[in-house]
Amino acid sequence: MKQAKLFGEEEPMVLTKLELAKAQILAKQVESIVKPLCDKLEVVGSIRRQKPMVGDVDFVAVGTESNWGKIVQALKKAKVICAGQSVIKLNYPYENSLFQVDFYRATEQTFGIQALIRTGSADHNMWLASYALSKGFRLKYNEGLIKDKVAVAGETEESVFIHNLTIKDQDVFEIISDQKELERAEFIKRSLKVGAIALRGVVAAEKIDYLKREFELLCYDLDNIFQQKLGKEGMKGELDKVFGDEGKLHGCLEKLFGDDGKLVRDILYQNNIKSPIGQLRKTIESYFVGRDSQMYGMLDPNSKDSPMARLRQDILQKLDAIENSITVYLAQKQVIDKAPKKGFDFEDVLEEFLLMVSKPYGDVIEKTGKEKGKLNKSQRRLCNNAL
Repeated sequence: MKQAKLFGEEEPMVLTKLELAKAQILAKQVESIVKPLCDKLEVVGSIRRQKPMVGDVDFVAVGTESNWGKIVQALKKAKVICAGQSVIKLNYPYENSLFQVDFYRATEQTFGIQALIRTGSADHNMWLASYALSKGFRLKYNEGLIKDKVAVAGETEESVFIHNLTIKDQDVFEIISDQKELERAEFIKRSLKVGAIALRGVVAAEKIDYLKREFELLCYDLDNIFQQKLGKEGMKGELDKVFGDEGKLHGCLEKLFGDDGKLVRDILYQNNIKSPIGQLRKTIESYFVGRDSQMYGMLDPNSKDSPMARLRQDILQKLDAIENSITVYLAQKQVIDKAPKKGFDFEDVLEEFLLMVSKPYGDVIEKTGKEKGKLNKSQRRLCNNAL
C-alpha cells in the first residue's frame, strides 16, 4: 500500500521573461513537436521582432479541426492554461521552470493578417488599424482587410499593404497576370525591389555622364579664354614659361642645386668653413688630425694628464716593484750560500753527501732529523744506515 504524501510536490516557477536566444531554442523544440500537425506554422510575436527579452512564445498555425485538438496532446509535459477553437495557451517546461507558449489558429485566407497582427507590436497594430480606417478599410485579424464588408486581402502580409494597385502598362500587366493570384503580391514586391536597385544604378550613371559632359564643356571654355588672354599657346605657353626646360623654375633650381649653385656652395661645400659640411669637417679634424688634436693628446705618453701617460706610469711602477723583489731575493740567496749550514739546511747537505758515498755499496740513508729523541725536547739528528 503506497503512503499518501502529506504535502503535494512544489509547482515549477513560471518565468515571465526569457532571453531571446533561449526563447528561440524553446520555440524550435515546440515547433519540432507540433509542425507535423499543421499545414502552416510560423513563429511570431517578440521573437520575430528580435526583442532582447521575450514575454512568451507565439505561433500562428493552420491545421484541420482534428489536428488542432491534438496539439495539447502532443505537448504532454505542458500545463494547459486554456484550449479553445481559435487559441491555445499553455506553460511549457524549460530548465526546471515553465514558460508560456501561445497558438493562434488561422485559415489559409487569414494566415497573412494573423501573422502580421500577432507579430505586433501593440502600438504598430493600433497605427495600422487607424491607417486602414483613414483609407476606407477595416482590419480584422479573423477575417482580413475589409472593404465594404468584404475581405479583399489577408492570405499574405504583403497583400494587406499592396491593394488596389492599378497597372496601366500593358507589358507589366501581362507579366503580373501570368503569376498565380496568391503569389502576385510577393512577385510585385520583388519586382519593386529589383527595379529600384536597377534604377539607382541608372541614376548614378546618368549623374556621372552629366558631370563628365559639364567638365568637358568647362575645359573647352577655359581653353578659349586662355587663348584669348594668353596668346596662341594658351595656358600651355604660360606653364612652359614657369615649368618648361627654359622656365623660371628650372633656372631657380639650377642656381640652387647646380654645380655652381648657391645651395651647394653654402651648405654642401666642405672647404667652406661656414657651411654645415665645412663645420663638421673642422670638428672632426680637431679631434683626430695633427699634434694639437684631442686624440693625439690622449695617446701622447709624454703628456702629463693623458690616459696613455698614466698607463705608462703604472707600468713603470709595477716594473720597479718586480725589480726590487728580485734584488732582495738575490741578496738573501747570496748570504745563505756563503753562511755555514746549520740545522735542517746542514742535514740536507749532509744527506746528499751520504747518499753519494753509500750508493755504490747498496746502503740506504734514512733521514731522522725530525724524529724526537729519548730525552725531552731532544731530536735524533743522526742518519741511520739501514743494511
